[in-house]
Amino acid sequence: MKQFKAPLKKVSKLTENVWEFDFDYSKDPIDFQPGQFFMIDILDGNPEKAQRAYSTASAPSNKEFFTLCLKLIPGGRASTYFESLKVGDECSFIGPYGRFILEDSEKDIVMVATGTGIAPFMAMMPVLLEKGFNKPVTVYFGVAAEPDLFYLDILKKWEAEHDNFTVLITLSKPEPGWKGLKGRVTPHLEEAPFDTGNTIIYLCGNGEMIKDVRELMIKRGISKEDIHFEQFWA
Repeated sequence: MKQFKAPLKKVSKLTENVWEFDFDYSKDPIDFQPGQFFMIDILDGNPEKAQRAYSTASAPSNKEFFTLCLKLIPGGRASTYFESLKVGDECSFIGPYGRFILEDSEKDIVMVATGTGIAPFMAMMPVLLEKGFNKPVTVYFGVAAEPDLFYLDILKKWEAEHDNFTVLITLSKPEPGWKGLKGRVTPHLEEAPFDTGNTIIYLCGNGEMIKDVRELMIKRGISKEDIHFEQFWA
């Protein structure tokens, strides 16, 4: 692990409460694997030290900056800290950490994300596409409502450019007129047409989804060794 500092390069609002923060590490890039995370020190003047873990939402091939994607929770200590940051402010990190990384495998891939659980997949997918991975990659992305969607443009762009790449969006609280999938992600995986003996599952999001989908995948015949997950807790 390495302790390092990186200045904030850019802030982008993705939804009402989901934001991107780009940190410049061009002078001293850190090697990490897609899916890993950094710990950031919450330097807010509070004498009680605090750190938070955030997966990178950008591919390691980007040596100019790395991206964190997070949901800002009103009154949350880390959220308040991020809200206070201005471009140029230097932040303190340590890492990378984590074993939620891409397997070196030629099996089909299914990625399941809820909310900001999509973040590590935004680091993984460019790596797969860059190396010409040609087995099916299917992404299930669930949020509550249409205003909560983000990264949709780039996901749809990848889908249009790569025949083996499929994005399935589902809303648990859709507005009238929504033409995509409806409900939680789990039911859509019950009859999903994938080769259970030749598929790796990656799960990232809230703990309930992880538990339900993992149990379902095991029931469907996916080996435990082929199910990888990272839980996000509020």
